Amino acid sequence: MMRTIASREKGVCEGRDGYRLEKFERPRKNSLCVRVHRTRRDTRMGMFGRLLEAHGKLRVVYTLLCFLPVVPSTLVFSALGSLRGMLLVWRLFSTALGMRSIRVGTPPPSEEPAVWVANHFNWFDVPVLQAVAPYQLHVVVKADLAVESSLVGRIVATWCRNLGYVFYTRGDKKSGATVRSKIAGFPGAILVFVEGTAQAYGPPMLDKIRSGSFEAAFDAGKLVQPCCIYYNARVGLGWENERNGLKQTARICEKPTVAVVQLCPPLRPRDFASGDAMAEHVKLVLTETYAALEKRYQSWPQTQL
Repeated sequence: MMRTIASREKGVCEGRDGYRLEKFERPRKNSLCVRVHRTRRDTRMGMFGRLLEAHGKLRVVYTLLCFLPVVPSTLVFSALGSLRGMLLVWRLFSTALGMRSIRVGTPPPSEEPAVWVANHFNWFDVPVLQAVAPYQLHVVVKADLAVESSLVGRIVATWCRNLGYVFYTRGDKKSGATVRSKIAGFPGAILVFVEGTAQAYGPPMLDKIRSGSFEAAFDAGKLVQPCCIYYNARVGLGWENERNGLKQTARICEKPTVAVVQLCPPLRPRDFASGDAMAEHVKLVLTETYAALEKRYQSWPQTQL
């Protein structure tokens, strides 16, 4: 269930996901924090949760059972063009697996379409990011998605086509030029995973970040919204485990998992000399933001937020 940390009022409130949030002020800094406490709802699920944590095969079976109703429902909603329906299915799926999502920061207004750029771990980066946006994000995805991961890839590719996502072919200069032109002239918000591929875990891969999307945004004078994603579990689909997506997704059940999206300050092209300069700035921002998120959320939910 999505929770936004935006209020600065003290007090105690109970979240719908079964956690009690106690807001307080740090003794040395005048900044608001949140303590997370387990409530009775989580205690009732404690024994089953410990079974999932202890048995890898059980985690995979449970994840598969949770995923089975997701496939037909999301295909129907995507065919109808109902983004809200797909997000509802995603929230139910992530809640069943025990993953909480937190947004930090404010998205840019819909009146000013932006190019969202983010690091990349897994296929569910898309619904995690979409859930924090008040409008649809049109994602740039690879055209060989269905070929690389068979059944799941074909399902995800169908979602992408139905929702009007932008496909590109890796290593094809003509395809890259087409994508850059679409980024420059697209009337809505576009999401680009600037690393170009998923990784297993860890901070953004700076050597993988390319400047093509930044050059397109710079030439068109479009706002750029840097986003940093952090998971406190190793759920990424790096090259060494890319074909075992179900097992990686099941890692969410190993422990209480949190997905944090930090919306960094947006960037305007007029403040930079070129698209390359903007890309270098984003590399620095994503690296520093990831390190801060890892320090804060690595031991969720025992840690202070």
